[in-house]
Amino acid sequence: MEAGNVLFHIGPLEVTGTVTTTWAIILILTLLSWLATRNMKDVPGPLQTAAELAVGSLQNYFSGNLGREHA
Repeated sequence: MEAGNVLFHIGPLEVTGTVTTTWAIILILTLLSWLATRNMKDVPGPLQTAAELAVGSLQNYFSGNLGREHA
């Protein structure tokens, strides 16, 4: 790894722009997941509907590749 890509260090670990971007994406996905599932209802709102659509789409994708029992 090039020294020019390092933003800062946490002990011996070098933190790069890629790592920082990954942390930001994880934070955003965690926040959206929490917001979508904190008040789940039988008649979902728009955020819950989007979350259910995303989970269903991923499940269908992996079921097609791995088979229903492994997905």
